[in-house]
Amino acid sequence: MVYSLLARSYEEFISANPAFREQWLGDWTRYDEEVFSNPDTVGAAGFVTVVSGTPIGFGSYDPRQGPEWGIVGHNCILPEWRNKGYGRRQVGRILDIFRERGFKKAMVSTCDHPFFVPAQRMYLACGFVETGRRLNEQTPEHRIIEYEMKL
Repeated sequence: MVYSLLARSYEEFISANPAFREQWLGDWTRYDEEVFSNPDTVGAAGFVTVVSGTPIGFGSYDPRQGPEWGIVGHNCILPEWRNKGYGRRQVGRILDIFRERGFKKAMVSTCDHPFFVPAQRMYLACGFVETGRRLNEQTPEHRIIEYEMKL
């Protein structure tokens, strides 16, 4: 389920950037296996967004650095469900979880590749502030953008 949502959500990107296909699909396969093999840890830190019985997205987080900070992890919405506020709601749910646990700040990152512009806008709209850019070892021509939010 998780693999399918991620692969379908990023299909346009990995089709246009075949160098990522094998690595990302492999990473998502392993992540999907971890989610279902470890329901009390990795599996408990993610959720599927469902509309009228249809899975449309996936959100996840890493709470291990809490209560200092939490990290927003994989966050995807299927293409046909984008631009309807579901990604922002997923991030909002993760931020609510962090607040419920008393976390002081939330962190998230994305890439400066044009495919990720909607994610960049969404994080800013959710209240995150860009804190820096760093080398992306997978694609040195595109940097990783880091964001933080005080909770």
